[in-house]
Amino acid sequence: MLNLLHAQLYRLIRSVTFWGFLGLTAFIAYVVGRSVAENALMGSQIAGLPPLNILGDWQGVVVDAELVLSAYHAPLYLCLFTSLVVAVLYSDDGHQGGLRSLMVGKGARQDYVLAMTTLSAVVALSMVLVAFVATWAAFLPFALMSVGFSGGRFVRWAMMVVLAAVFCSMVTLTVLLATGRKTVAVLFAVLLCCSVFESALGAIAFWLGAEGVMDGVISWLPLQVVERVGISGMPPLALDMLSPAVGAAAAMALCWLAIRRKRI
Repeated sequence: MLNLLHAQLYRLIRSVTFWGFLGLTAFIAYVVGRSVAENALMGSQIAGLPPLNILGDWQGVVVDAELVLSAYHAPLYLCLFTSLVVAVLYSDDGHQGGLRSLMVGKGARQDYVLAMTTLSAVVALSMVLVAFVATWAAFLPFALMSVGFSGGRFVRWAMMVVLAAVFCSMVTLTVLLATGRKTVAVLFAVLLCCSVFESALGAIAFWLGAEGVMDGVISWLPLQVVERVGISGMPPLALDMLSPAVGAAAAMALCWLAIRRKRI
């Protein structure tokens, strides 16, 4: 297990896809942070953010990074980028002929799922940290504004994003294992992380006249919980952490079942 994890981490560090998405994350977070700061200085109200009375408060104002990122749906694209990196790494294993050797031995397939789960968590955490640093850097030119680090709240929010990213990555990997087609898995990841499935479920529930029940179910899906908590301004509670954690565990189990039936 540890040797497999070391090998996968080494491949991750050498992956152009990983570094490309890290760079894209930094670019998006910087542009978002700069946009928030400029709009606040002009007195504009940003959806999902509390009023930032910069001009009337010469002591300056500190904005939580997770609020800025959540207002522009950062958790969704962080989950998408993580899913795409994991899908590419698995595809590289198959194309380079290394997948067959990794599946040799008792418990090898279980170890592979655990290694890929850990890898997706590392990728997601890296992207969260890069997004935070880029947001902080975007506020540096503005003397009256800065990005704060709210300690426990940010850590818990980051954990929720990582768990949601693991959920999306493992579901995407399950689709890739089941279909064997990277294009299908990528399309599925895009639909999943853009909340298309939630919208479809809501439309079906409305047509069936059960929107009240379905809205309650949809509101507790991992990505919806992360989005809601991120813009609420309140510290995530244990119950909020439960949905992404259960989702990640269920996705791991699905991936393990899929890889058990996979002919390598």
